[in-house]
Amino acid sequence: MWLFTRTALAVTLAVLLSACSRFQNLSEHFNCSAEHCLRTYPAVDITQQDYEAFDTITILPPDLAMEEKTLSGEVTGATKRTGYGQALLLEQLTPVAKSYEIESLTLTIDAPIADAISQLYTKAWADDLSPQQVKESTPFFGLPELPAPVQQASLGLPESLAKYQDGSCCYLLTRFSGWHHTDGAKAAKITSAALFSTFSGGSGYAGSFGSAISDMAVVRKSDGKVLWSARMISDGRPRQLRMTVAEFFSSVYNANVIREQDLSKQ
Repeated sequence: MWLFTRTALAVTLAVLLSACSRFQNLSEHFNCSAEHCLRTYPAVDITQQDYEAFDTITILPPDLAMEEKTLSGEVTGATKRTGYGQALLLEQLTPVAKSYEIESLTLTIDAPIADAISQLYTKAWADDLSPQQVKESTPFFGLPELPAPVQQASLGLPESLAKYQDGSCCYLLTRFSGWHHTDGAKAAKITSAALFSTFSGGSGYAGSFGSAISDMAVVRKSDGKVLWSARMISDGRPRQLRMTVAEFFSSVYNANVIREQDLSKQ
């Protein structure tokens, strides 16, 4: 009995150490919980001081493609409306930007601008990864593979976006895709959601109300440089859009706090 117990403990410890090792290697730009896993990709040649200039940002309407499903998996509808997606994104990001003392701007969506945004998104996103693909490729005791949503170091901005002047440094690009349950299906799952989230298969996330991937990138307007990007797999709640961009906003805020401290010492 003691031998069996000791062996079981050794195996358990080995699994935990292996998982901890992977977390340690990715901890700086990787975060997992029961509801999400997030991987961020800051540009390697951008210094902390550079972030000082990124405190005014223009939020582009998102590339939104969310399906609605019943508990049985039947698709009952899809959301792709630009106006709805922009309202949803601003509702989530504006308070977060304000809390980090970042000015967030929007632009008027006319036909030329809408076409330019569509062109930019087509050029920017490196793949069309689905939540199901991520889950199927994730080891039972492991972390999901979340490659950078934008693989290019810089993007050529369409003319109407390149010439658009509103005083901001950068554009924030967003894609939110996947599925979520209908309101009725969500209500039916509430009682089991907490229990389900504790059995996430070691992968760090559990799709209680759906499953979605949120991709974001910050592109400098002056030269199209990709300053930062992030990819998150989550259970599809809109509030997780805030978490996707939080690291970038935090970096900008911290850089300006340090600058103000340095100026106060002079």
